[in-house]
Amino acid sequence: MLAETEKASRGDEVPLEADEQKTLSEEDDDGGDGQSVSEDDARFQLWKLYSSEEKPDIFSCSGVKIANDGGVSDIDELLYSGMYLKSAILVGGAVLNIGTLLHEDYRILFPSGQNDQDFTNASKNFLLSKCLLLWMFPTNPLKLNLDKSIPIIEITVCIYLFAKMTYFLFIALFGSMVWGERGELARWSCVSRLCLVETRMLACFSALRLLYWVTPSVVGLQGMLTIIYVREQLALPGVLPRCLALRKISNHIITLAFCFIFGFDSFLVKYRMASKFIVTEQFDYVNCLAAFVFLFQMLGVVNLDTFVQERLNIFVFGGESGDLEWLEDARLDVWNAILAQRVFKQFGVFYGSVVMLGFDDYDFQMIVLDDEKKAAKMALKSAGKYTGGRHSAFHVGRPDDGQSVHRWTPPKLETGLVSSCRSSLTGVGGEAEMAELRPSKVEGRSAEVRAEERQVSQRRSQFSQRRTVPKAIARRGDSDTD
Repeated sequence: MLAETEKASRGDEVPLEADEQKTLSEEDDDGGDGQSVSEDDARFQLWKLYSSEEKPDIFSCSGVKIANDGGVSDIDELLYSGMYLKSAILVGGAVLNIGTLLHEDYRILFPSGQNDQDFTNASKNFLLSKCLLLWMFPTNPLKLNLDKSIPIIEITVCIYLFAKMTYFLFIALFGSMVWGERGELARWSCVSRLCLVETRMLACFSALRLLYWVTPSVVGLQGMLTIIYVREQLALPGVLPRCLALRKISNHIITLAFCFIFGFDSFLVKYRMASKFIVTEQFDYVNCLAAFVFLFQMLGVVNLDTFVQERLNIFVFGGESGDLEWLEDARLDVWNAILAQRVFKQFGVFYGSVVMLGFDDYDFQMIVLDDEKKAAKMALKSAGKYTGGRHSAFHVGRPDDGQSVHRWTPPKLETGLVSSCRSSLTGVGGEAEMAELRPSKVEGRSAEVRAEERQVSQRRSQFSQRRTVPKAIARRGDSDTD
């Protein structure tokens, strides 16, 4: 819809599919007012077209499908200039976040002055964990001191994350020598985990992340998965499945309670520490940095990138049930390993690391999904003429392969024509369509440009013979006046 709005602001016409063209043409014949159909009228006519059908085939009109090659044919389009910015922000955010977090926790555990004493006092005030402990054990027989529980938890988890990343790095470097053929899978699985999971976790890690597991959307999702697992286990005969179901329920409840109690305490401690820098009349870089880190940690409680990527993985690999079983989860791990292997093979160590660190849900959609233009794009790639992609305006070649920078605009294909729509869906006229899209054998960029211009000219001449629907945002003022 955003793309259509941009086209409307430029006065461009938006083509429709064959059935949609027919429906709107009939409406124009009935109306007979000679006026262009507005956006609201087009939406209403599309509603009449699809709502009356028992099985509305509204998803397949653009030919979108999951790539049958695992998306590897589009990996060469992943290195674009925006990828450098995304990976730099990720690495810089991870260094800033971990450095600030460890510095603050160290000052709480080992105060050395009045400023550090203010940090220590932030954890000595009211905490939910201390209140619950005194309520259950008024005399505190174990002499537990929870004043410094939050910094201890954060430092312990940081040590665990660094140890796990060190292990993954070791496997990535020497896994194939240790385990042979199975080592290749372990090696690239560890590389994908390092780039896609662990580094992203460092960029937004804090004890506040415990609150992520008690947000309503996550609680609902995890509760649904727990119920599905329990039902599957209870349907099996024997005592062991019932024990497994009971363990799953108890783990879920204990995890929710732990995350809520210590996540809430973490918020109290972080807020009290940040208030010293926020509630002040003095403006300097230290106060701004401390307030920014607290804001960044609060925003990282619900990491949208991680949440969206998990949902995409479940959508593609989980199937209709919406649950990743052990075989589907194994297939996801193998795909991530193949992605890492092909990316580093395509771009090398440095640029491959840039791509993997900057890889996001938009890149996932770009390589996993194909449309009716896939065959034409692969024909251009095989001829060495394709220099575009989803980020064509920013697409650059690898700096070390001697390619020049190309700013490429994809050819304007009027998919609303009957021949274009039907050939993409049923294969009718497919050879003629590919003949138009194949690059010219004449050497040079000018020959390809001339071929594209002839193609666009032919389609526009055919398209002008039909009734089109302009996105008449700019004309609405005139129509309202009439």
